[in-house]
Amino acid sequence: MGYTTYNGWFSTRGGSTHSNNSLSLKVPTNQYFLTSEEAGLNAGVVSYVSTANFGTDNPYPFPANAFLAGKSGTTANTYPASYYDYYFNKFSPKTALSGNITYKVDFSSGYGTLTQPAVYTNSTNVPDVTVNGGGWRVNPGESIIVFVEGNLAINLDQNQKITVDDGGFLAFIVKGTVTIGSTTGYGSIPFPFTVTQPTPNRFTDPNLTGVFITNSTMTTEGNVGIDNQLIAAGTYVAQSFLFKRDLNDYNSSHPGELFIYRPDLWRNAPRALKELPINWQEVAP
Repeated sequence: MGYTTYNGWFSTRGGSTHSNNSLSLKVPTNQYFLTSEEAGLNAGVVSYVSTANFGTDNPYPFPANAFLAGKSGTTANTYPASYYDYYFNKFSPKTALSGNITYKVDFSSGYGTLTQPAVYTNSTNVPDVTVNGGGWRVNPGESIIVFVEGNLAINLDQNQKITVDDGGFLAFIVKGTVTIGSTTGYGSIPFPFTVTQPTPNRFTDPNLTGVFITNSTMTTEGNVGIDNQLIAAGTYVAQSFLFKRDLNDYNSSHPGELFIYRPDLWRNAPRALKELPINWQEVAP
């Protein structure tokens, strides 16, 4: 009997995925890269500009209600040169962070804690920000946006969560890199979530929730041996992604990273975050 060992891979649920260049991922046999969150709904669209390659074992890892779309021609979509600069100038005033973020309560003393509603920014003298320790919760009606001049590191303890209730909003807009530390995620074996079963609750199950935008690279770090499974909800935007979670023998049935769309976050987002510059140009008929 033959047995195939797969590398780590990631999956998305309930939303769409776009690459402004190429998309390359080896998905195990009988697994899906993209699935719907609820029965009867479309799974979403996977779009790319250059090429899409999912390997020879499972070359089209999509259910019938999903779509794969390549952009005609070779011109990539145009986005702001710096999301950080573009959005930073749209929010005023901003509260200065006093240090790394340890909890969402009060920012008045010691290391950073968050209260709302507020827009935060770190000091240019200490450009990097770290989210440490145990999880925390953004409640309905709360809105928190954090601008990070340097790099953002998220080092939650194993099995801890940053959750955002329906009606709340959380965003980190980062000029440098975003690194999700190896401890962030579920460490139990067997891991709790496959691509299709059980269906994660978008509000309570993810380890990480929010809108995370970086002008650089977003990385999920791994361990030596079997990594933690990361369940992330919301919107994740980066110039490039490095997914390093490897579940070893569990790769054949479990994605190392599972991303779940949260459309309610954009319903609750400040209006300024919903705006992007559009350049209109008249062309000859």
